[in-house]
Amino acid sequence: MDLWYILGYGKEALSAFDTLAKALGYQKADGKKEDMKELVKALRILLKPTFSLRIGGLSGIVAVSMAAYGAHVPDLQNNLQRRQIYEKGYKMQLLHSVALAHSENCRFPYVTCGLFTLGILLYSGSCYAHALSGNASYRYFTYAGEATLAAAWFSMLIS
Repeated sequence: MDLWYILGYGKEALSAFDTLAKALGYQKADGKKEDMKELVKALRILLKPTFSLRIGGLSGIVAVSMAAYGAHVPDLQNNLQRRQIYEKGYKMQLLHSVALAHSENCRFPYVTCGLFTLGILLYSGSCYAHALSGNASYRYFTYAGEATLAAAWFSMLIS
């Protein structure tokens, strides 16, 4: 029981963890604990949100907010091309936010997380700027964002 307390889980979680350990066969009925390293590792991953998960969640919130905002902007409602560019921005951001949230499981988590974050900022940010301002010069950042997102997917592939 002391192991769970040392790992940073509260007293209220101790009995739940012991019950789970018994169910998974990591603890014998007489109370002697077997090798629990794998169980501890799995529980820490499941119960402690990671940095990439938080960044992915924040990016998802921004994507949904931008979708809601775009539905009420009169300039986008009157211009089909700009509305399509805006929609591509928030749809790509939402898709890559999910991948960003899971980048912690990659071989190079910081590289993958950084590439996804930079790619989302470049791609979706330039789509938003182009659609809202009407200035087509922002589209050059979109190409850099596409390349960065492709590199992020590649870093996920090699892990």
